[in-house]
Amino acid sequence: MTPEEVELQKRIDSIFSPYAASQIVRNISITDNQIKGGSATGTSGINIRALSGTPSTNTRATNNHVNNRYNGVIHQSDLHFESPYNTYRTAGLPPGPISNPGKASLQAAMHPAQTDYLFFVSDNQGHHRFARTDSEHIANVQAYRRAHSQAVNR
Repeated sequence: MTPEEVELQKRIDSIFSPYAASQIVRNISITDNQIKGGSATGTSGINIRALSGTPSTNTRATNNHVNNRYNGVIHQSDLHFESPYNTYRTAGLPPGPISNPGKASLQAAMHPAQTDYLFFVSDNQGHHRFARTDSEHIANVQAYRRAHSQAVNR
C-alpha cells in the first residue's frame, strides 16, 4: 500500500471500525439521497449517529425509496406506513442501501462533521437547517413548510 492508501485506511478504521460494511454502505446511501448539493459532511455526521444508537434516523430519503410520492412536503401518512425502510417507525438503518453513493457522499462519510446536531431539514435546493433539539427541529420544519407553501402559491 502507498502511504496515501495507508492513511486512508486509518481514517476509515477510525470512523467505522465498530460497524459492519453493510451498515456503512446503508449510511452512505442515505447521505447520498439527502445532500442534493448541500452540507454532505453535516448530514453524514448526523447519519453516523444513527449507527451508534440514535433511536431512528427519521429520514425522508428512506421513505421515498419505497413510497415514491414525495412532492416537497412530508404527509402524516408518509410517517405511518409499514415498511422496514420507514425510518420514522423503524429504529436505526433500513435493511439495505437506498442508492449507489456518489463521490461527494463517500467523501462526506470519510470526513463527517463532528457535531452535536441530531436533526436537519433539507430545502431540496442544496441548503440544510440543522437542529440540536426537537423543538429547534420543529421550528425548522415549520419554516420550510411556510417557504414551500409560499413558493407553490406564487
